[in-house]
Amino acid sequence: IVGAKLNWASKPPPGATSPPVAAFADEGDPECEPLIAPDTYSVGVAYTAWRSNLYKEDKDTYEHAVRQAVATVADAKTATQLLDNGLAKPVNSCDNAVLHRKDDISRWRFQKTDAAGKDLTWTATELQDGKPTGWICPNVARAKNNVIITAQVCQYGNGAPATATILDKMSEKIP
Repeated sequence: IVGAKLNWASKPPPGATSPPVAAFADEGDPECEPLIAPDTYSVGVAYTAWRSNLYKEDKDTYEHAVRQAVATVADAKTATQLLDNGLAKPVNSCDNAVLHRKDDISRWRFQKTDAAGKDLTWTATELQDGKPTGWICPNVARAKNNVIITAQVCQYGNGAPATATILDKMSEKIP
């Protein structure tokens, strides 16, 4: 991702301050849906503010997709509980789960990854005809004070170092 120019950014609709609705997997365990991306299913109504963005080189042709999301809640205890209930439980119970969203041509395998420290990490691997395509999306989430932050970098190859770096940069901005 170093050197890539991410010229396109998703633009949330005016006034959009809530997580997107759940992705609605039409195959696989619906309890695993929060692993696709933080949404109303994983964040629920506990948030006090919400922001997310998706960046790519171009809207339709790209080699990298970077997603960032931030949810603020009332206090640090609520942030930790939300991270545990909304994301850690699915990460732990959905290791090697395969999901298909009704609007996607691919299936996705979600796997828990080991990380040093307090971060929650998992990987989404794109599958076509049951085989990996090489398009991999490492994810990392963290609760800091009253904020939950998530980052995802999708690319062909290992995006995990970039994902961790992006999350660290986001975390530095939280008091």
